[in-house]
Amino acid sequence: MIYYIAGPMTGYKHFNFPAFDVAEKELLLNGHEVISPANLDRAVGFDAMNLPEDSDWSKRGDILGGFDLDACIERDIQAVKSCDALYMLKGWDKSTGARAEKSIGEWYGKQIEYQEQPNAMRTFETGATRNTLEDKPDYEGFLSPVVLEIYGKYMDSHRKQADGNLRDSDNWQKGIPQDVYIKSMFRHFMDLWLLHRGKERNCTETGEPLTKQELCCALMFNVMGYLFEEDK
Repeated sequence: MIYYIAGPMTGYKHFNFPAFDVAEKELLLNGHEVISPANLDRAVGFDAMNLPEDSDWSKRGDILGGFDLDACIERDIQAVKSCDALYMLKGWDKSTGARAEKSIGEWYGKQIEYQEQPNAMRTFETGATRNTLEDKPDYEGFLSPVVLEIYGKYMDSHRKQADGNLRDSDNWQKGIPQDVYIKSMFRHFMDLWLLHRGKERNCTETGEPLTKQELCCALMFNVMGYLFEEDK
């Protein structure tokens, strides 16, 4: 997704470039492409970070000298039109330019997200709105459905008890001591480690060769069980 960062500049030290730079880094780390007005300014030879600390930050045009406001506005409008979403920096609502960019973005059906507003909303092309994703775990990104499917099949294959009956899928949640999980965890880890080093490992119960996939699932079970008990 391509984000355009919108926020206040005039009246802020170094025209708020540091805030734009921090937001850019965060969005890049999350795998997005970013269009930052601060970088657009740098591209034409103006970097507010190089200005004296005692500059009059309320007079952007004067500091820039031959500042072409029309060209800047047109440039930013084109950037808003080309992005997928706008990322509104803290203080955007006090900036004439940022408010205008937000309105244009909404007009073009862009997604709107906010940096620091608890009740901020995302607006989608359809007009539907939702709260932002800020401070919400991204389970879809954190977890792999392929791995979970492998783990689920492993767990299902181990439901048969020694007496021939099938245990309930959530039987482990009734409670198993953490010491049991730790000991089992270490046994499976040693098997996986040795298998990783090229040593053959066999199941002590069946004599069948162990696989890395099976051992990883066994470790997942013990880690999950230990954490489940820890969180009680």
